[in-house]
Amino acid sequence: MRWFRDRQHRRAPATAEADTADTSTGTGTDTDTDTDTEDRVCDCCGRPLSRAGAYALPTERVTSSQAYWEAVFARTKALVESLDTSQQLQFYSRQLRATAAEETPWYVCEDCAAYFLFERAPARRHAVERTVPEFNGAVDPSGYVLYAAAAWEQVFGRWPAHVTRHAVTGHCPRCGRPLHTEAITSTVPGEDREICQPCTGRALHGSG
Repeated sequence: MRWFRDRQHRRAPATAEADTADTSTGTGTDTDTDTDTEDRVCDCCGRPLSRAGAYALPTERVTSSQAYWEAVFARTKALVESLDTSQQLQFYSRQLRATAAEETPWYVCEDCAAYFLFERAPARRHAVERTVPEFNGAVDPSGYVLYAAAAWEQVFGRWPAHVTRHAVTGHCPRCGRPLHTEAITSTVPGEDREICQPCTGRALHGSG
């Protein structure tokens, strides 16, 4: 992934017009031209980021993260709520397609790492050495609709109208989020209970 700030589908659009724009492209140069002194930013939050402080993740790890989608929709909540229903659904679909289409690695900071489930050492090595993580590349967005839909429900209080709702099998004992069928969950060590993907990410990265 390019390090530059104008990859708009990784930031909150500033205006309603941004929602109708093609956000899958940007300007700037590829990562093989940057140096340690150049301005880089986290592909999730946009804060300055050095290669030594980054983790490199494939798109699959990003699109399958409910926590990531919650962060995206929370940042854009005011914009989305200013749109009519049809425009909101277009925004949802466009965000999903643009994110799933990303072919180059995502570079994330220590704080945003808690959104994702991954092995830290290899991801750090890929970022430092500028190598490509396993399974890198664009993904089929249809395989990740559930994760974005669950996040949409968490942020806006409703399931996306154009997405088939999955059954709720229970609730996370830590945060109360609904646990949908096929959602990513984990079992708390020493306990016989499942927790949601956002709580799993925080637990793995020592932030919850």
